[in-house]
Amino acid sequence: MLIFGLLAFLWLLFTIIPVIFFYFLRMQFRRQPVSSTYIWNKFKDRLSTGNRLKWRTLLLLILQILALIFLILALTKPSFISGTASKPGTCFLLDVSASMGVSESTTEGTVTRLDIAKKMLADEIDKLPDDSPIKVYLCSSDAVLLTDTRENKSGIKIKLKNINVTDKGFKEEGTAATISAWQSIEKKAFNYTMITDGGLEFQGKKLFDAVKSPVKILYVGENRNNIGINGLRLIDQEDDSYNALFYMRNTFDMPKNLGIIFKSGDRIISESTIEVPQGLSKHILEIDEEFQTGSYSIELENNDDAFKADDICYLSVNQEQKIRILVAGKDNPFINAALAYENILFSTTDKFPQGNISSDWDIIISNYVKTPGQANCNLLYFGDIPADASLKYGKTTGGRLVAADTNHPLLRYVDWENTRIAGSLSLIPGSGVSVLSTANNLPVMAAWEQDGYKYAVCTFDIFNSDIGLSGSFPIFLQNFISWCVPGNDSQLKYTIDAGETITRYESSSWESKEKEGITYRHNGSKLVLTGVKSGTYQWESSAGNGTISINIPLSETDIPLKKISQVNIPVISENTTTDRTVPVDKLPLIIFLILIILEWFLWIGIPLFKRRR
Repeated sequence: MLIFGLLAFLWLLFTIIPVIFFYFLRMQFRRQPVSSTYIWNKFKDRLSTGNRLKWRTLLLLILQILALIFLILALTKPSFISGTASKPGTCFLLDVSASMGVSESTTEGTVTRLDIAKKMLADEIDKLPDDSPIKVYLCSSDAVLLTDTRENKSGIKIKLKNINVTDKGFKEEGTAATISAWQSIEKKAFNYTMITDGGLEFQGKKLFDAVKSPVKILYVGENRNNIGINGLRLIDQEDDSYNALFYMRNTFDMPKNLGIIFKSGDRIISESTIEVPQGLSKHILEIDEEFQTGSYSIELENNDDAFKADDICYLSVNQEQKIRILVAGKDNPFINAALAYENILFSTTDKFPQGNISSDWDIIISNYVKTPGQANCNLLYFGDIPADASLKYGKTTGGRLVAADTNHPLLRYVDWENTRIAGSLSLIPGSGVSVLSTANNLPVMAAWEQDGYKYAVCTFDIFNSDIGLSGSFPIFLQNFISWCVPGNDSQLKYTIDAGETITRYESSSWESKEKEGITYRHNGSKLVLTGVKSGTYQWESSAGNGTISINIPLSETDIPLKKISQVNIPVISENTTTDRTVPVDKLPLIIFLILIILEWFLWIGIPLFKRRR
């Protein structure tokens, strides 16, 4: 099928009408030799008959019309669409979340749900034609591609043997987002088959909406009972002791008595027996010793159930890190007073530091000192603009300081009241820069983010204003510190679930050598960290060291088979048509050029005809 990309150019075909009109108009009135017919008369004298002239000019007209038509066709960018019939492919979604590690009894012995699921998947693959496209995704917190459509059946089954259960929970939204992104660029139709033990938090709705195709669901596992533990936290008491708080889930049809062991690192702190009621319950264990930082764990003892991975829960309590701030430039008592807090460790220097400053300092306050163009650190400037910033100086201004963007986090609880500045240069902000405050309607304070770091600039001199005496100045500085380095609870900061991704604000020197349990990347002052495998892992940086605790999500401790409402939807069996578009816009352009050349030779006279005459 021929289609046109720019149909508007087809309207130009109407230009053929005036071409033909003027041609016949010219042929009808040729009684006097005038300038417009001078050339034609010359040709007439050289030809033997008037009929020969009419035949030649008519051919010229035809060539002109054809050339115009093919030029217009070339402008419309025509293309051919050809349809190729093919059978739909099959996309398998294999659940590898933590609950797929539950033990199941079979005729072949005790195996995990994932072992059963892999065998079911291999059987489904064997049922498909050899030329059928197959795709396999491993699903937990998101969907990870195992095989693509280029691999054969035997290669896919070999890869399946090396697949293991993860400690992550099944997050339907993350899985659906990955599948949807792939489906949006995949033109071929696919049937979907999901092998799972259920438990999708949105009951499959987001997944079904994402694939926009029927989904066949194969369930694996039986209704098994389980007791799991999660959510360990420490509560400090007034008498220098603390309580250990944790949650337990019991899916048995009766309460259970279980032994628990509470540890600090490898040291046993407490051993006791507790009664675990049905359902989800909260428990508190009194600890008769002083609260300390470090790694903790609580473990179920002699828990005879089908799922062992959720019998232990970890907790990391790290030392609270001080925020390292450097004040560079002129000594300023107002800034020093605003930074006099226990959680802040600040130093002063006359010159701006050199080297890898982001590993040494969390924030630098530049007070009328020259700064480099590329300073990879959170920076607050007084009186100076960095060379690479998206703003520049404007007119001189002064007067009452007015907040311009009260919703910005730097102006939270800030009221400049009657604060005035004098003799300050204004700012001309560029793209991505937020104006914070103005004086005489001209910007004098602005903030922006760049390459993962945060910046703010104040063009006025603190000594040439009364801002230092304002009660809002210390609040403004604290807002800047919180904006750059948000605070985190010492127990929540590095205690996360497997599959969870968090953002923390750490030095660029932060690293962990135990890569099997966590993955991380730096983005400026941000640390983006993802838990992979349950356990406790070490980290260190120029600011200190500590531990990270990864736990199996609480949702995965609920292991009874949970079916989804939409099951066994009929699959697509008929052939589908894949459209292939072939552009042919160059062909009419080539024909146009050929017609122009023919018209030119006909106009000046074809050499072959000349020799015959």
